[in-house]
Amino acid sequence: MKIAIGRHKNKRIKWSDVLICLAVILSPIFQHHKGFYINAGWSVLVLAIPLCLLKYNYKRLIINKSVLISFTLILAYYMWQIMDHGFSAGNLIKVAILFAYYLLLISDRFNYKYFIYISSAIILIATCSIVVQYICYYIFHFKLQFLRVETLLDTSTRWFKRISSTSVTGLLYRPSAFFLEPSHMFIFSFPSALYMIFSGKASKSMHILGFIMVAGILLTTSGMGITFSLSCIIAYYVMYKRPKYKEGSLLNFFMPRNILFIVFGIALLIYLYNNVEIVYRSLVRILYESDSGYNAIEGRTRNGMVLLQSLSRVQYIIGVTDAMGDLGNAVSAFQATMYKYGAIGILLSYGYYMYSLLKTTNNYRLMCVIIIVISFFCAHTHNYFYMLYYAAHIFEGLKLATYEARQKKASSMDAEYNMSGKPMRFSL
Repeated sequence: MKIAIGRHKNKRIKWSDVLICLAVILSPIFQHHKGFYINAGWSVLVLAIPLCLLKYNYKRLIINKSVLISFTLILAYYMWQIMDHGFSAGNLIKVAILFAYYLLLISDRFNYKYFIYISSAIILIATCSIVVQYICYYIFHFKLQFLRVETLLDTSTRWFKRISSTSVTGLLYRPSAFFLEPSHMFIFSFPSALYMIFSGKASKSMHILGFIMVAGILLTTSGMGITFSLSCIIAYYVMYKRPKYKEGSLLNFFMPRNILFIVFGIALLIYLYNNVEIVYRSLVRILYESDSGYNAIEGRTRNGMVLLQSLSRVQYIIGVTDAMGDLGNAVSAFQATMYKYGAIGILLSYGYYMYSLLKTTNNYRLMCVIIIVISFFCAHTHNYFYMLYYAAHIFEGLKLATYEARQKKASSMDAEYNMSGKPMRFSL
């Protein structure tokens, strides 16, 4: 794969496309940092809005049916957020900003090739940064931080201690490059990693880059990241690399060599668990108990369960409040959405993800599955910035699925024509 974004038909970089992609990509990373408008995430989106407006071509706006339905569902979710707890001019401005980007994402004017190149480059830089952090910690005995407390919002106090600590302690070291915590590295990186490994257009060099990203995610020791990384390795070597049955088929699991591969992998994991301290402590933190007194899963769901148990019947339907403050980062996305926007918010947001899952294909389908699963353990899958970031991938998957369906239909019609010697008649 040649990652040279300047090599297009016009032989020059489209800087407006680059800046728009950068705004969408950086917004989830910058959302906890200070900016001139609310936070740095909103600030970069505001800066690139004029470029979005210049990209619109109202005379040639081509949107396929599945993309339009998916877009309608997510827009309905945002509108419900505005109406649920009282109209606010500030929230209306936020949705208007997002609408400008979504309108570009669903059109054929969005440059997804730039988007995947830039996001992949950032992930690879983060992976290299994590390796450097490990070297500094275990060889030179100090914690290298790429973030500064001074840049964080006052509401991001939960990360102050972690970033300001530079001395070596006896705790498990979990580097995360320029992300606030290891799980943030995972939820940002997995869509691009899936594209590199499982895309129908994936080449050998793309696979190599994808597994480097997977290695970076694994090195963070994030519980979700470890699960994702190991699942990717197993799925690729069992279901996609020289499969006996159709590529991606579950029947490939029953091939003798694949059964041996899985058994060997389990044995290796048990050996590492018993003999390598960092592996042992990572798994213990996830499955058993961490320094907080409960495991990583409980740490992300315990507060949310308490909140949901306090809801009345009416509150279960329409929610309570969207002013959760920093507590919103300590509950899962499902719990936060249920608490803030009730069953209606759940129906609209998960309807968007489920519909997209059913209508897309390949790595994009896997992406939707992962988003739905981690939404029960992670706080960020339903926030404005990550929903926008994921939508850039999802809408591309919907467009690709529609294109492939049309190509298949055209090929079928050509075959029928060649067999009969005359065109087929069909009606809608």
